[in-house]
Amino acid sequence: MTAGSRTRFRVLLVEDEPGDTRALLTLLSTVGEGGAEVEHVGCVEDALAYLDRETAIDLVLLDLGLPGLTSLDALRAVRARAPHVAVVVLTASDDADVALLSVALGAQDVLVKGVTDGATLTRSIAFARQRQQILSRVDGARLAAIQGNEAKSQFGGVASHDLRTEVPETSTGELAGLRVLMVDDSEESSALVAAYLARSGAELEVSDNARSALERLACETFDVVLMDLHLPGMDGFAATRELRRVEAERATRPVPVIAMSADTLPKTVKHALACGFSDHLAKPTQKADLLAMIRRYVPREAARPLPLRSPRSSTATALLPKFMGHRERDVGTLRDALARTDFDVISTLAHNMRGNGVSYGFPEVSEIGRCLEDAAKSRDGRVAAQQIALLENCLQRIRRELNLAAPPPSRPSSSTRVRAAAPAPGRKTGDS
Repeated sequence: MTAGSRTRFRVLLVEDEPGDTRALLTLLSTVGEGGAEVEHVGCVEDALAYLDRETAIDLVLLDLGLPGLTSLDALRAVRARAPHVAVVVLTASDDADVALLSVALGAQDVLVKGVTDGATLTRSIAFARQRQQILSRVDGARLAAIQGNEAKSQFGGVASHDLRTEVPETSTGELAGLRVLMVDDSEESSALVAAYLARSGAELEVSDNARSALERLACETFDVVLMDLHLPGMDGFAATRELRRVEAERATRPVPVIAMSADTLPKTVKHALACGFSDHLAKPTQKADLLAMIRRYVPREAARPLPLRSPRSSTATALLPKFMGHRERDVGTLRDALARTDFDVISTLAHNMRGNGVSYGFPEVSEIGRCLEDAAKSRDGRVAAQQIALLENCLQRIRRELNLAAPPPSRPSSSTRVRAAAPAPGRKTGDS
């Protein structure tokens, strides 16, 4: 590190590729009057160690493609270690999703290596430092207000202004009973949404591709779907068109489907709505925006546990353990029947589930029964196997929600076993 006047700003360059390092050092030498004062490290661990030692750093230039911590984890680590230092992210490709998510995680700007010149770098650094200074002043004002309120409360005073009330938080359990399906192949995006919904009480399920999401939507009940537009294989546009087609064919209530994408071009949003999306939410998504969107399509009173999620009468309550035991035993019977490709047995059990699930307060069991019966009629073993797995997961969830004792090990039901494999003449049959 060159010993110089403190009027020169100090930059920590985190980059492991020698060619990119030389190019960036050359650009940084042209920034400001006399260039920047630069310290270079080649990995995130060294950067974090340096930030622990040196507090007078003005800016971190952080490459996302580093050894050790990968991708956005490096940005999270740097922001956590030095929250008051401006960060400009360096990427090798012009990926809008990565750029917007980087900003959401605390970066002040994103630059693409190889196409950034001295003027662009100078402007980016100036803007990044200014943004960070503004954020630091806001954080300082918020901290002072909170400390002032805490001091007043200690002496029995009433706080005149609490900045914590400026950003409405979700009340704990406000969305209890709400089932949300997120369709996104980005682990960072799904983790962020999970964090946003953590205190709300909503149940978040994630599918990383459109086809698996459509299979779940065909057999499970969700209150709202959050779907990325640009998915591997079938994209979000095609998936939503297919979902709307199936809903129209079955005459079922359309589930709200919210497009979540960094692509906010008017033509893209218009195309999404034409394909059947209910709305569009831009990435990076802020917590308040996500919750407001969910509330718009699922009123708060509708986000309570549905009555059909539990038995509707005292009779059903009394018979529930037996009902659950039979369905859990059916899982074993169905798997045995599928192994023998005995679709007659599968059809019979599925038909019974279809008729009894709603009566006992579990429409999802009836829906799985319907899908399983259809699969048996078409002799589709792949779909039948998927429905049997869904049934097992559904029963486990119901048992947890109602705090029922764990079931005995699943085994085929005796009546179906006898029917499926008739005994030889002269042999007696019986339950085993």
